[in-house]
Amino acid sequence: MSQVIEALSNPENTVDDGLHLRALVNAASFAWFSYGMMSMTNVIYYVNKFYWEYIIRYDTKVLAFRTWWGIAEYIRVMLNFSTWGLCLMFWAATFVPASETHVLFSYVASVMYWGHLLRVLSVLIIKGLSMAMDSYETEY
Repeated sequence: MSQVIEALSNPENTVDDGLHLRALVNAASFAWFSYGMMSMTNVIYYVNKFYWEYIIRYDTKVLAFRTWWGIAEYIRVMLNFSTWGLCLMFWAATFVPASETHVLFSYVASVMYWGHLLRVLSVLIIKGLSMAMDSYETEY
């Protein structure tokens, strides 16, 4: 990463090397690789979390649909798994040697950005409702 930053910096402010094409290619490759790693680790994490929280529970009292907080957590986990899984599939498609897959991946990544933003906002609203509507005494 330091090589990318070093190549993009232009301390002498030279006009002839204004584009830094090689550095931009390195930065794009680093971003593509980072996005793929984020997608993989998020999918692995949320599959594991879903399995242990909603399928395997020692107390068999899953709060997913009994409280507003449980609904918010279920939505958060399922949408994170779904959106990162979709991103991972389109990222993996970029290994196909066709430029169309890269363009399609860039569109999907842009749409998923807005999808993640909407997910965060909706989960925050539902969790805010849960603070007012859930009752600790009746649930536990």
